[in-house]
Amino acid sequence: MLQIMQRADIAAYIALALLPVTFLGIVNLLKNKDHKNWLLFPLGITLTTYSHFLSVIIFSMFIFCFLLLNYHSITLKVIKRLTASIGIVIILTVPIFTQMFALRRSGKIIPANLTGLLNNAALTPSTLFLNSFNNASPITLCDVNIGIILLILCLICLIFVHKLNKLNLQMLFLGLFFLLASTKLIPWFIFQHTPLVILQFPWRFLGVTSFCISYCSSFVLSKNKLGTFLTTTILLCINLFTITYCYNAYHNGGPIINDPHSYNTIATSATYADYLPLKALNNVSLADAYKNPKDKIPVYNKNIKVNNHTSKLQKNHVSYNYNSVTYTILDLNVNHINKVTLPLVNYGQNYCKNKTVINCKAVNGQTELTIKPHQEKVRITVHLK
Repeated sequence: MLQIMQRADIAAYIALALLPVTFLGIVNLLKNKDHKNWLLFPLGITLTTYSHFLSVIIFSMFIFCFLLLNYHSITLKVIKRLTASIGIVIILTVPIFTQMFALRRSGKIIPANLTGLLNNAALTPSTLFLNSFNNASPITLCDVNIGIILLILCLICLIFVHKLNKLNLQMLFLGLFFLLASTKLIPWFIFQHTPLVILQFPWRFLGVTSFCISYCSSFVLSKNKLGTFLTTTILLCINLFTITYCYNAYHNGGPIINDPHSYNTIATSATYADYLPLKALNNVSLADAYKNPKDKIPVYNKNIKVNNHTSKLQKNHVSYNYNSVTYTILDLNVNHINKVTLPLVNYGQNYCKNKTVINCKAVNGQTELTIKPHQEKVRITVHLK
């Protein structure tokens, strides 16, 4: 709910939905049976790669830990399946990795700002517990928590730990391990200059924690005869806490995604230097761009330049669609060549289908149009690629 409602992070939201599929695949991969359910593992990893690459790294760490706990089950057959899975994933993800490596080698993309992030973004254990107990909706990324439902379920799992089978004991252990990994109890500053810095926020591990505790607690609750009334009560409480979370998120004044308009507002007001075209800096140093991108990077000033005249882009002059943005452009010179610079990020592949547009190209990371209109006001759709 944090990822989709407050962060508008559709990619990470989809990736979390794929974790159970990936886990089901790895569990079946470790079994010596001949059925093909283990193919869900490479399928899950492939779909996650296309959704949110960073989640692949987090899921891989989870899977690696799970395999370590089950090292005795790793036979020649399992190794062959793992090798085949890696091969399947590599083949199916060639298109996205080809594009990623090409962009990286070109040196035309601003790298992510990873300075000091890991240790600063790790959660304080007491804050994590209290926010979870209060079922608090995060106002800042330092307030991220697992919520009271998972906290209670975690306690239930510990109470009935003697009833857990081997798999669920492992899941409980991994859930608690990754819960710990999201906090400052782990000396994250040690990893600041290692590949782990790409994680950016240790609280990302809470997605794995949520899955592990949910999996384990579902086993515990299914093995205890609660009765229809108690089961219904528990389900109602879960839904009430969820509704409370939504209410708190909405009334705390923080960002929340509850309709397409609010998504567009949040998505288009994000100001980061990370992954922008390098030319978007326009002679601004990287340090200044990371520190204050909204003021330092021209694409964020929301100015539209028509010939030599610059003005603020009005909200009612722009609308957003899937992979395209439509602009209303005013004060054009009729039947003459006009140069229009739009505050729209361009990696060099944006294009227009409008007949009045002679050329669409990237200039300093923004989109520049060459237009020959038949009237002073035109609506032009720029397609993103």
